[in-house]
Amino acid sequence: MRVLLIYPNLDCPIGVNHGLTMISGVLKQAGHETELVHVNEKLFDVPTPAELVERVRAYSPGVIGFSVMSQQYAWAVEAAAAIRAAEPGIPLVVGGVHCTMVPDQVTAEGHFDVVAVGESELAFLEFVERYERGEDVSGIANLRFPPRSRFNRRLTPIQNPVGAFPDLESIAPNDYELFDMRRITRSKNGWMGILTSRGCPYKCTYCFNREVVDLYVEDGAAKSAKDYLRHYPVPRILDEIEHLVASYDVNTLIFDDDLFTLSRPYVHEFCRGYKEREIGLPFVVNAHVQVFDDEMAFTLADAGCKIVKYGLESGSARVRKEILLRHMSNATIKRAFQAAHAYGIHTTAFVMFGLPTETKEEVLETLRLCAEVGMGRFRWALFFPFPGTAGAKLAEELGLIDHDKAAELG
Repeated sequence: MRVLLIYPNLDCPIGVNHGLTMISGVLKQAGHETELVHVNEKLFDVPTPAELVERVRAYSPGVIGFSVMSQQYAWAVEAAAAIRAAEPGIPLVVGGVHCTMVPDQVTAEGHFDVVAVGESELAFLEFVERYERGEDVSGIANLRFPPRSRFNRRLTPIQNPVGAFPDLESIAPNDYELFDMRRITRSKNGWMGILTSRGCPYKCTYCFNREVVDLYVEDGAAKSAKDYLRHYPVPRILDEIEHLVASYDVNTLIFDDDLFTLSRPYVHEFCRGYKEREIGLPFVVNAHVQVFDDEMAFTLADAGCKIVKYGLESGSARVRKEILLRHMSNATIKRAFQAAHAYGIHTTAFVMFGLPTETKEEVLETLRLCAEVGMGRFRWALFFPFPGTAGAKLAEELGLIDHDKAAELG
């Protein structure tokens, strides 16, 4: 079956949607065909609803899947409405972080025939194959169906629990060829992002990870965050890197894992293999200050790591502890930066402003800490209360969310 995947990526950094490479990989391994509509104003002309319908008709898919984050959801809803009006026979499936965080809301709205929750590439494959055979699809784990819809004639939604996390030892290879990799790589000056793992054990209130763990534990699909933390086998990752380097103009690798340095044994195995295969490209990792020391810095630098990025977020101990649930001291933060600098690794810090209850003095504390650690650069952002996160719930309780403005922003 032909499956059309649509990725709205407007007003966002250019890059690959790793989830879609995973979905396309399992679909192609099972004999299906995939094509992508990548909606990014920096790479392509953004299609109008009419132009999107023409893309659909030209490809003639049996199923259409959307992958959306919260800020792209309004665009996806408008696009789905245009497709449904023109081609009502094609099932519309939506997934992504937004659907996982507020699944009841997305399901109740009924803009899509199917709502995929959690890590759902295998569920989506099962849906495509059952649908192609004309079988019932309403009992598939990770999928939800609006009431009185194509696959659910009941007056209430079908809310299937999630299944176990996919096994990364046996899952199909990611399909990077789904994307226009040459165009993306050129636009990023040769920097290429890949994943070596899935999951994160921390409970930062601005992020989705703890809600994902809670969902899987509540549905009986996981026992704890340990089940969420998985790595792809190192040989597979190294094979993937060699393929990408041989196929595209890659000069720097970016490991997009939430925390590349979380497992010390894995880091050692990867770095040994990276050196043995003489890949030779510089690379960038994300790290947590609590799991970064001199020994980690040496291992990474010796293999070719040039940049480490830390989530500092706030210089205020109160904000980190009470608002963000990031339990780390200024001393720990400083030691991590010192370790990186000692081995010639450039440092980047992510910081946020406009956090709930943050005072002017605490903003200044953040700036002072940035100066004290001597980072190479910092990337700042305004706090955004992503739906379903603990941070959004806190902001709501404090009356800090302007819902009219939120609706206007989509």
